[in-house]
Amino acid sequence: EYFRVENHFGWAEALQQAAELQPMNGHAWYALGMAYHHHHQPEKVKEVALHLSRFDPALTRRLVQESERADLSHLIRDLR
Repeated sequence: EYFRVENHFGWAEALQQAAELQPMNGHAWYALGMAYHHHHQPEKVKEVALHLSRFDPALTRRLVQESERADLSHLIRDLR
């Protein structure tokens, strides 16, 4: 996995820039959310999930599940 690197903040910064440059790029937002998750930043994960839920329900579901954020399950219709 590309998240298992020493410099999580470097990855998060690069992914943040990618997400800002392409605000509808669900994969960039998902990757950013997972980088925040791996660096224990739950509020940032929530912000990303909220943004992602506006246009990509499949990646929102994946982020909520893989970051183990049951508190965000209201953002998706069918959490299985």
